[in-house]
This record gives sequence, C-alpha cells and structure tokens, in this order.
Amino acid sequence: MMRALRNSFKTIFVPVMWLVIITFIGTLFYWGMGARSDTGNPAVLATVGDTRILRSEYAEAYKRQEEFLRRLYGQQADARLFEAMNLRHRVLEDLIGRALILQEAERVGVTVTEGELVTAIKATPVFAKEGKFSRERYLELLKLNGLNPETFEAQIRQDLLRRKMVELVRETAKVSEAEAQAAFQAAKEQVTVEYVAFPAGGEGREAAEKFRAAVTGGTPWAKAAADAKTTVKKTEAFTLGRAVVPEADAEPFGLAAFRLKVGQVSPVVEAATASYLLRVLKRNPPDTAAYEKERLSWHRSLLAQKQQQTLSVWLHHLRTRADVQINRSAI
Repeated sequence: MMRALRNSFKTIFVPVMWLVIITFIGTLFYWGMGARSDTGNPAVLATVGDTRILRSEYAEAYKRQEEFLRRLYGQQADARLFEAMNLRHRVLEDLIGRALILQEAERVGVTVTEGELVTAIKATPVFAKEGKFSRERYLELLKLNGLNPETFEAQIRQDLLRRKMVELVRETAKVSEAEAQAAFQAAKEQVTVEYVAFPAGGEGREAAEKFRAAVTGGTPWAKAAADAKTTVKKTEAFTLGRAVVPEADAEPFGLAAFRLKVGQVSPVVEAATASYLLRVLKRNPPDTAAYEKERLSWHRSLLAQKQQQTLSVWLHHLRTRADVQINRSAI
C-alpha cells in the first residue's frame, strides 16, 4: 500500500531535475526538521542552516535511487555503476538541495494556499473511490500507514512549496527570437571542408605546423600534401555534431570546422587519433522557410534548456552561500 501511495504521487508531480526529485510519502519518516543539531551526532548526516538531514532519511533516499536505476538499466545497474555515478554524493546533494529550496521559499515569502493543498490531495488517484475523491478512503489509507492527516498534509505542503519555488525560478528564463534563430542556424548549417591528417603526438603536430606554414604561404594544398607524403581529403556537407572523421576525433574536428570562414585555414587541431589541418570550402546556411515551420518547437526546446540552466545556476548559488555542515564519517 505504501508503494502505491508513493507511485501515485510521483505521477502527479514530475521531477524537474535530479536535485529536486519529489518523493512525497517516502520522506515522511526520514525528513529531520527542527533546531540545528551537531553533526557529531551519528544520527545526523548533515545540517543545512537549521535543517537536519538524518542518516535514516539519506538511507531511504539512496535506496529509492538504487531502485530507480535498476528499473532503468536492469542488470547493468550494479555497484560499479553507482560508484561511477558518484551516487552517494548525488543523493546527499539532492537532500541538501531540497532543504535549500524550502529555506529560500520561506525567505522570499512563497507559500502554498489551502486550496492548492486540497486540490493536490483530491487529484491523487489512490484516494479516489468510483472516480471521485473519498475522504473516508483518504483517512483509511493514512491510518493503515501509521499517518495522521496533519503530518501527511504538512509534508505534501512542503513538496508543493518546493515545486512552486522551482517553477518560479524556471519562469525567469526567456528566449528571444534572435536566440531561437541562432540555435536553429547552428544546428542546421552545413559545411564542406578539405583536410589533411597527420599522426597524433609531437611529430605529427610538427608536420601539421609545417604544412600549415606552406599553404598559408601560398603553396597549393595538393603540392604541400605531396611534399608531406599525405593526401588531401574532402568531406561531404555535414552539420555540427555529425562525425566525418573517426568518432574519437569528431568533436574537436567539427568545432574547428564551424569556427572557420570559407577559404580560411584552421590552426592545428589535435585530436585523439590524429592532428588535422582544415579549410572550409563551402558553408550551406539553413533554409529560412524551414525555420518558420519549426519556429515554435525551437523556441520550446531552447526555453527548456535555458530553464534548466537557470535553475542549475540558482541552486549552485544557494549551495555556495549556504551554511552546510556534513558529517563525512556518517556517510
């Protein structure tokens, strides 16, 4: 029954990022609020200002994240994956972030109305009977889980408050028409380049530098390549992010190509498997009519990115100026 309650609430409030995952019922027994406590107390994992994060709360949150990752990755979700993801640290930062969001909401005066609380509870399917909210079922389920309405509703109010604060921050992000057009241009523009490749490492870099000096001094590319005992290759038209050289080299190669004007020779591009010299032969701008057709989707996509960036910066700011004490020995 407890799992049903958790799952029901998760379907209502979709998480907006790792740091603000809404856990509702699962945190009722583990969220330590109240006067600041010494982190020397083994029951207290960390303090965020006057908010305590208990070891038991952390253990429950970590368990939930393990379960989520196992559902997501199946057999690949093992101890090595959790370690590679630095899961212990991320779960702790999640709990710290939750506390910081609540504290900031209180500081700036954000509140949850009684009507908002009632609406959220009544919209929870697990409390419905014959398609409608049933107070009798509501009280029955809380009693079965050892909860009283006051405790339960206080936690739901906190979760709603966190969500409201996060949305207020995200709403400060805006996207201009110029930004959307620039993003479309960067994603859709194509370039065609010719290039030469030399071995990776010091000798290859020196050979590439010598080749560059020759072609910028007026030597035709074909002759300079013959002198260097290499060949000039030409790509087909490609967009930024598409690999036209070995995958390990694709990112630095592509970034270098899209920084160049037509006819311009790049600096030596040192990549994983080779050192490259590039020259852009042609740039193909995207069709403006195509942008008009996709304009709304580009605005939405870019806005979602900016909202996430805005939220991340805001959380980082809260974290850096917060009084956070962590009992490392208790992790």
